[in-house]
Amino acid sequence: MKILRVEFENLAHFLDGKCAVDLVATDRVLDGNGLHTVENGIKTQNTIAFVGLNATGKTSVLRLLRAALQTLLHKADINPLFSSSEMIQDGTIFRIVFFHQDAYFLLESEIGIREERGFRYAYYKDEWLYEKRKSRVRARKDLFNFKSNAELVKVRSELDDNVQSYLKDSISIAVSIAKDTDTCALDFLELNYVNLVSSVGSTPTEILNVFDESIEELVVELQGDDINCKVRFKDNAKVYETKNMLALNQIISAGTIKGQGLLQKAIIALQKGGYLLVDELEAHLNKELVHVIIDLFKSPRTNPNGACLIFSTHYVEVLDFMDRKDNIYITRKRNGMLSATKYADDCRRNDIKKSDVILSNALKGTAPSYEKIKRMRDAICAIL
Repeated sequence: MKILRVEFENLAHFLDGKCAVDLVATDRVLDGNGLHTVENGIKTQNTIAFVGLNATGKTSVLRLLRAALQTLLHKADINPLFSSSEMIQDGTIFRIVFFHQDAYFLLESEIGIREERGFRYAYYKDEWLYEKRKSRVRARKDLFNFKSNAELVKVRSELDDNVQSYLKDSISIAVSIAKDTDTCALDFLELNYVNLVSSVGSTPTEILNVFDESIEELVVELQGDDINCKVRFKDNAKVYETKNMLALNQIISAGTIKGQGLLQKAIIALQKGGYLLVDELEAHLNKELVHVIIDLFKSPRTNPNGACLIFSTHYVEVLDFMDRKDNIYITRKRNGMLSATKYADDCRRNDIKKSDVILSNALKGTAPSYEKIKRMRDAICAIL
């Protein structure tokens, strides 16, 4: 299963209530580098980046994408995914366009919010599932048109009463389609800020040595309800062992902890052609290691199944390592409202480094203003 587009309407705090992310290539395709062919010339992105100032919605967009992807791919319950989000409100609609088993689908879902025992509860008000034969998509312009050349195959509110009685109101009608896929949606969002080992088992030495060449072995075991971690260094017979994952920070570095966990999830995504969402990809990692991780998804040798790395970054120089412009989104906050727009739509030129464009604030709202920095300096001087 390949996700082609995710979009939301009637979101709180977003400009016009909308947020849309294309996972397909919308600009011209010259060499196909960093892309995966789906069908009929339709190509999906292997990497998608979000860049912007602090508090402009990068993490919020990643969480929305995670919720939408897990709803479809993991048949996840939307209540824990959406009920706590300030972005989701009664009447929010999200749409997912995807390709599966030689057909294109559009899943359109309207979310309801109600109070239960003093808590917000998210459920489906209604859902519509459209299907379009691949022969009807001859070009990208046909890809997202489901109103005139597709078949409406399922409506939640029109399901048989017996079916509705078994289908929980917070589980999507798309579960019958998703049961035939092992495509996964993994994430490294909250764990990005907590130095905890996130994978169980033995981490290959080759992975460990990229982050710390002195480590020979790292094993995480489940022992009943406890987790036991063992670390052994090269040329040292002693095994360091702890059941306190926070204490592991005293043995190995934060970069090694994050790096091995991130690569373990990346391997699963690469194997299954899935999706890996990472907030602040560069956190705890050396610049070159960031490039290495991105290249794992860009290269057809390590990514033959078209897995997609979706990440946010404050390190804008990493964008110069990405070959395309239509897989980069700029997040902004204007008058308190968030937005995410494609770099390709804001900047047509290819002869200027992306990092220079963003850091120079040429696109407006991509770098701190001189006036605000000056006022901050003056305030600090006044305090001193």
